[in-house]
Amino acid sequence: MGFVGIVGLFLSLNTSCSRKKDTWSSRAYHQTTARYNGYFYAGESLKEGLAVLQSDYKENWNQILPVFIVGDDKESKNIYPQMDRTISKASMVIDRHSMIIKKKEENKWIKFNYLVIGKAFFYKKDYKEAYKVFDFIIKQYKNDPIKNEAIYWLARTKLDDDDESKALTLLKLLAEEPNISRELLSDYKASYADYYIRQEQYNKAIEKLDESILVTKNKKRKARLTYILAQLQYEDGFKSDAVASYKKVVKLHPDYEMVFYASINQAKAFRTRDGGGEEIRKLLLKMAKDRKNLEYRDQIYYALAEVEIEDDNMDKGIEYLELSVRTSLNNVEQKGISFMKLGDIYLNQREYELAKINFDSTLIFLPPEAPDYGKIEDLDEGLSSLIVDLNTIQLNDSLLHLASLTQKEQEKIILGLIVQKEKERDEELLAAQNLEKNKGRKLSPSVPLTAGRSNSSSNSKGDWYFYSPGIMSAGFSQFKQKWGSRKLKNDWRRSEAASNNTSLNPTELTIIDSSNVEETALQRAEIKSLEAYMAEIPMTEDQQSKASKKVEDALYDAGVIYNEKLEDVDNAIEMFDELAQRFPESQYIVTAYYQLYRLYVRKEMEGNYFGAGFRDNSDYYREIILNDYPYSQYAKIIRNPNYLKEAELALIRKQDDYKATYQNYKSHRYKIVLNDCNTVINEDPDNPYLPKYLLLKAMVVGSMSDKQNFERELQLLADNFSETEEGERAVEILNELNKGNLKAPGKKDQPKGKSTSKSSGEFDSLKKGEHFFALIYPNNKGNVNKVKIAISNFNKKYYSNDKLKVTNSFINKDNQIVIVRRFGEVDKAMSYYTNFINDDQQLKKVNEENYRIFLISSKNFSKLFKSGNIDGYDAFFQENYLK
Repeated sequence: MGFVGIVGLFLSLNTSCSRKKDTWSSRAYHQTTARYNGYFYAGESLKEGLAVLQSDYKENWNQILPVFIVGDDKESKNIYPQMDRTISKASMVIDRHSMIIKKKEENKWIKFNYLVIGKAFFYKKDYKEAYKVFDFIIKQYKNDPIKNEAIYWLARTKLDDDDESKALTLLKLLAEEPNISRELLSDYKASYADYYIRQEQYNKAIEKLDESILVTKNKKRKARLTYILAQLQYEDGFKSDAVASYKKVVKLHPDYEMVFYASINQAKAFRTRDGGGEEIRKLLLKMAKDRKNLEYRDQIYYALAEVEIEDDNMDKGIEYLELSVRTSLNNVEQKGISFMKLGDIYLNQREYELAKINFDSTLIFLPPEAPDYGKIEDLDEGLSSLIVDLNTIQLNDSLLHLASLTQKEQEKIILGLIVQKEKERDEELLAAQNLEKNKGRKLSPSVPLTAGRSNSSSNSKGDWYFYSPGIMSAGFSQFKQKWGSRKLKNDWRRSEAASNNTSLNPTELTIIDSSNVEETALQRAEIKSLEAYMAEIPMTEDQQSKASKKVEDALYDAGVIYNEKLEDVDNAIEMFDELAQRFPESQYIVTAYYQLYRLYVRKEMEGNYFGAGFRDNSDYYREIILNDYPYSQYAKIIRNPNYLKEAELALIRKQDDYKATYQNYKSHRYKIVLNDCNTVINEDPDNPYLPKYLLLKAMVVGSMSDKQNFERELQLLADNFSETEEGERAVEILNELNKGNLKAPGKKDQPKGKSTSKSSGEFDSLKKGEHFFALIYPNNKGNVNKVKIAISNFNKKYYSNDKLKVTNSFINKDNQIVIVRRFGEVDKAMSYYTNFINDDQQLKKVNEENYRIFLISSKNFSKLFKSGNIDGYDAFFQENYLK
């Protein structure tokens, strides 16, 4: 039959084929159309969207890779057009070509169109709609193999929607199903692994990944799953297995980036006892020489450092870490990781100043969302305080020593210091002149830029001879408070950055702006006169007392940091012991003794420590505390190990009692509240919640009595607890009362006329039912149509299937309200709200205007129009929808 005949045949079928008649011609026409006009094009649109998702997605190779790439909310929004087109085409096919005859679907391609619709909803992260579609397929096609696919996709939907218990139930259900295809079996096992990874049950995930890899034929998929398998083996301690798996990844020839990281991670998984160290070194050094790995050299050197550190070659490991930092081009996070590793090494070596400098750099380069960022912040803060304390001790001890000498001896020492500083100034000036000569030339990679040992000595300059690099880094916290974690940029005082041991990117340095570097060097190297130094020596008894107090405080603080932040028992003992010996009348003396008692208990419990019997064992300090300070809290703790636990339970009871009293106050049970407050005030003066009880009592008295009694109770609180939050609040209320701007609680005048209150109490807090998206548009901004058009374009691109309407109306004389309607439920409205505020394409100019936007239920929409209380509803939205 020729082409004309075929066309004629299908034209006749088209005109005569009913969806209600089960004839060969009807089935042939509707099935062919459902397959090739609907399912095929819907599938192509789905593939197109997934290709966009893949191209947008950026792997984080420092974390376990996701088993499936689904993207975040922003990446998901970018494929809305393709997913909506998929849904539209498949839905049209179902609407026009479904053949339900005698309650049975006779078009065998309709089920596949349903499945592709469910997938599209899944990738849009519209999990509720996806659930409905997959659930429908499962119920409608109970005896069809497609049910297994629907169960699988429903399990993934529940897993991504954080309903992990339901996902596990579905995965177990699928395990009992027969006739699962090979590829579905692979995906199903991978989903099972995904579930266990989320639970951090890596041993079970490894088992499921092995099963998935075994049955998949897709080489790209096999490579990804094998890479994840290697990551899990490494995390679970099976490092030799991880090395073997990474080698398998390389043999599967995936994309270059995965090959690179598989090779790098072999080095990270290397263990000395497993052998193969030389082989890995050769591999990594070969990779470092390869020009196409130029941008990856920082990671290669980091991997080499890990091999050397694992092999106990610490110095070589440090050299490679410094190379990693120096050769870093664009990978800011890797630079942060390398600095962090250096910091950890110096921390373990108790080189605290060098650790501090490297942790400073870590916080500049490591992203705040990195897993170890918070830990490094805490360590860095502790090290900052420690270095300040150690310098305080050194400075004031040196000053006190100078004070004990004759004037001639003082002058001799200071003149020697001035000569040394002049020498340092000349060296710095020479370095600045050389920098000026080399202006415009790139720095050689050999220039030491890292915050490591190689250049720490170059910073030993300052007002006194005991100045160290730590003084520079101690100011980091103050800098961060003012400026935040600043990345190094072209215009951020680069000359100072280079001299202050902050690593810069060698390829960026074309070179430092040194037009005034010589002048800057001279300013920094300014030297005080002999008279100026002499004036700083504490010669009077009062000055010496203040210097000694600074040493006392710093010794205690340093001991606490050594113990609690750095777990450095020996240095903590040294600080507390020196405090006890030098300052026996110190305010910290009992605490210092107790700290020494605990520290020696810890050493003795390790089993390999035995003191000499005098001042170096826990019994010595135990007896001091029990005999000399028998009524102290520390003596109570030593006598009764459960003392703290009992005290904690008592505090919890007091807290619960206060909560109950406060709840009674909110419920206006004022007599009960007054009785409770008086009981605590009169019978439990040490109650930690006493200021709160006093404030509650004042508020109750203000509600039940007159202004005079209200003021009396507030004044009592202000006089006795002025430094507490409640005391400050009492002072504020008293000031308002005296201005006449405030009445006692419960005595307010009733408002007259229409309320202009910003209170949000008038709105319904139930977030159920139909919702609108609203934007408040000030009239002084001009024509509102430009905003409406932008929103309409946004809706057409990302919400073409939702039939959203954009309208506007005046809400008061100053503002219009632009409404996007309507959303059947709050979750969909909230998803729209999130995508709206994060859109930097269609809505970039709209969002830059910072209009007030919110979601509002149809019920609250009516209330808002009646009251015109935009401020009140905005506050209500912030409180009820965004917190």
